Amino acid sequence: MWRRLWKDKIMASFKLDVEKFNGKNNFALWRIKIKALLTQHGHGDALLPVDPSASAEDLAKHKEKQKKDS
Repeated sequence: MWRRLWKDKIMASFKLDVEKFNGKNNFALWRIKIKALLTQHGHGDALLPVDPSASAEDLAKHKEKQKKDS
């Protein structure tokens, strides 16, 4: 449990160095950086499309498959 608390504190102290997309910078590069950061910090689930008919079990299976593939 203390490891999780310690990890949460460290994760909260990270600063993202990806500048906000303003329409003038390269969107493709910005998108790649954001996806990489989310995945690296364990928030890759935010990139999954939302399927209202999907159950929690389906989502868990999808997560396991992603872990195996990476």
